[in-house]
Amino acid sequence: MAQPVSFGFMYNIKLFMAIHLILALAASFSHMYAYNLVTVVILVWSIYKYEDNEPMFVCLCVFVMSIMMDIIVLCIYAGPITATQPYSIYRDTNRFCLGMTILALMIKPWTFYLMLREFTRRGGVLGTYIPGLRKQGGYTSLDNETEKTSDDGDSNA
Repeated sequence: MAQPVSFGFMYNIKLFMAIHLILALAASFSHMYAYNLVTVVILVWSIYKYEDNEPMFVCLCVFVMSIMMDIIVLCIYAGPITATQPYSIYRDTNRFCLGMTILALMIKPWTFYLMLREFTRRGGVLGTYIPGLRKQGGYTSLDNETEKTSDDGDSNA
């Protein structure tokens, strides 16, 4: 009986990287959304450095910043783009770029989830890079010895 074809986990990230590349290139026709190309370049770097988990952490951080930047830029520029203006090719280009950015923003949570799974699969722990997430344990001696205190008492009595 034939085994079903199973795609490796990295193929999923490469597929999402290709989708983000296409959407970022389409959105970069307008100067407002060109920062998404940096996200794709860092994602390619994290895929290339397969054995290290630090590029994947950098990519996670840049993705979070990219999501925030998308929301901020859409809040600032979406109103003037969708307002009724006289017909121009520039307005249509901006609307197209706005649509591509919205599509990319809708896909980014799934890409972030896949990157987070890949980061933990590579052995990365978020507590290593983010101090607030580190579990605080009790004091353990390096020598595993218990310290003895001597009670000298008062020698003048």
